[in-house]
Amino acid sequence: MKYFPLFILVGTPIFSYANQDTYESYAFLGLKGGYQIANDSNYHHQDPTSHLLGVFAGWQFSPEWSVDLGYQHWSTLKAKATGVEVDLSLLESALRYDWYLNSDTSLYGRAGLAYWSIDKYSPIRGELEARGYSPLVEVGVHYALSSNWSANLGYQYINNLGDSGTDYFDSHSVVVGMTYRFVNSNKSAHKKQVDPRPVIEEVTTAKPSAVVVMNEQDGSSLFATDSAQLATSAKARIQEVLSVLLRFPQANVIITGHTDAVGSEGYNKALSLRRANSVAQYLIGQGVLAHQVEVRAMGERQPIATNHTEAGRAQNRRVEIVIPEFSYQANQ
Repeated sequence: MKYFPLFILVGTPIFSYANQDTYESYAFLGLKGGYQIANDSNYHHQDPTSHLLGVFAGWQFSPEWSVDLGYQHWSTLKAKATGVEVDLSLLESALRYDWYLNSDTSLYGRAGLAYWSIDKYSPIRGELEARGYSPLVEVGVHYALSSNWSANLGYQYINNLGDSGTDYFDSHSVVVGMTYRFVNSNKSAHKKQVDPRPVIEEVTTAKPSAVVVMNEQDGSSLFATDSAQLATSAKARIQEVLSVLLRFPQANVIITGHTDAVGSEGYNKALSLRRANSVAQYLIGQGVLAHQVEVRAMGERQPIATNHTEAGRAQNRRVEIVIPEFSYQANQ
């Protein structure tokens, strides 16, 4: 039986997003549907309603911020009292911010513009058309179903659709969406090839046996002050982890970032992700294969000491590096 020590590395606090290059941005694609009510202050009857269906794509460029572009088509709005019918479709683009309640759930807000096309039929005025821009806002809740799939439920408002010819109305919608994120789930999809020949060499299972804690009281830190870049002392401490991963390509590593409780939970989760990604990028830059590395972000959720003292907070600001159990041949 062979054993390899594992490390818990503790870093100094970071209060800046200056080095966003450590965050792995990604594209996403989604579908949404909803139910909307058209509100016209000049229509003194029950507001007409319709359903909407949309597609969208975008780019997540930080844990909180993303931008998207989408298309919506609405079913026909029918004003029963007047016989007016309205068909509408639109292109939309918005900037979105997510405020995280925990690692899977966030409240979000979107703000942008909609370019709409209206075809209106009136028994009195006949066929009418209009094109134009309107402000669009949306607020809601988002939940990550997995590393790739997520869902959201929200309220969408579009102001002043139409023109003087078609008349104006406001749109109030409840929308439900599903999003696929093009991110590496760090789950290896490669199946190992099985050699049909008999294996005569001894197969050994490696297990972690020790945990080494490096904290600020040791005079060492994981990151340089106000930076996501690994400090030289931290690189030296993870050389043994690096050597194991390079020697045994079947070995994997789980890198989990943690913070203290200073700041919002959403900020701390993003901060812990940056820290974990810094370690991951260093290992990959030294030759470790990307599929060997899994990154997790816990933020402030798993303290190992009190957050009421500076010493305790220093212990909670850490990155945990774990190599799970794996098998290898004795002469490997």
